[in-house]
Amino acid sequence: MRDYLLSAGLGQSVVKQRMLRHLGIEIWINLQKIGWLRCSTTN
Repeated sequence: MRDYLLSAGLGQSVVKQRMLRHLGIEIWINLQKIGWLRCSTTN
């Protein structure tokens, strides 16, 4: 039972890491888009 809980905890942390990484990529892409828009509008 203890091993099961440990593996479940590890699985949750992996899922959280993936979600965080995905969110980071989404935010980075949005920032890139905003940056490009600002550059194109100023020019």
